[in-house]
Amino acid sequence: MPGTSPAQNALEALVRSRWSPTEIVDQVYRDTPILSSIYDSRETRSGDLAIEVVVNLSNPVNPLWIDGYQSFNYQTYDSERSVIFRARRIVVPFQFSDDELLATGHENALVAKIDADLQKVQAALRERLETAVVSAPQFDDGILGGVDDGTIKPTYGGQSRVVYPTWQAYVDAASTTASFSALLTALVNTNYRERKPAIGWTTRQLFVSIGNRLEPKERYIVEGTGQANYATGMSQTIFLFGLPVYHSWSIPAQHFLWLDPGSFKMVTYAGREANLIGPQLAQFQEVWLFRVVWVGTIYCIHPRSNAKFTALTS
Repeated sequence: MPGTSPAQNALEALVRSRWSPTEIVDQVYRDTPILSSIYDSRETRSGDLAIEVVVNLSNPVNPLWIDGYQSFNYQTYDSERSVIFRARRIVVPFQFSDDELLATGHENALVAKIDADLQKVQAALRERLETAVVSAPQFDDGILGGVDDGTIKPTYGGQSRVVYPTWQAYVDAASTTASFSALLTALVNTNYRERKPAIGWTTRQLFVSIGNRLEPKERYIVEGTGQANYATGMSQTIFLFGLPVYHSWSIPAQHFLWLDPGSFKMVTYAGREANLIGPQLAQFQEVWLFRVVWVGTIYCIHPRSNAKFTALTS
């Protein structure tokens, strides 16, 4: 939007010169493995915030063995249903006051302030987007809503999980210990129509607990005490049953997820991925307002190929 004064024009030119939507979006999405994998297969739209997807919610008719001219009954079935999700908007506002502009003194100082503020904006967008993707009500409770058996979302995308059991994910709300047998049972039960999980995602606490049981430990003596202790060489990624497991601050306590990234779809909108809007002069104030807008959503079209634990304490 064109400025209404030389100062506003100059500020807008500087801010836009320091803001790269493509670079910012790439950094935001690459911050976590799940966002990165989902983003790679995203769909970009130009309009229509209601997203309609046709999915197969019923098991197909059983095949028949037919010999020669043997007669058989033709069974019809209606398995396809439309599910509807809605895109949402994330807005990150920021501002510059005339006093701040005067305090910077020269352009280099102003550029440094703009860069610092834009880094905060990027961090805020990344945090809000990851939180939204995991569990925000605006995203149908995000991944946790998609990977559900009806406890959180009895109706998902407009379709009942009671009527259509294939619309349910594997959920273990009883196990309190992340035993290998329980994790393996969940993994086995997610193999559905040639789809299966590719990664695990959990809290930092459970990541450390599981990792300590997997990684070899080295015994050493604590200096000055004579007492034995153990160290591990655990990295930021552990492998469980051949699959990488990651941790994130955004995963709720006591949760472990087996995820099939290909079962999730992200929809974004052209010109609305970290789109910079402004400046706008605040009414009766010497303050210029900007905002960064992201419009889109994420949803799951194959819940059965995912699993979650919700009550793990160790």
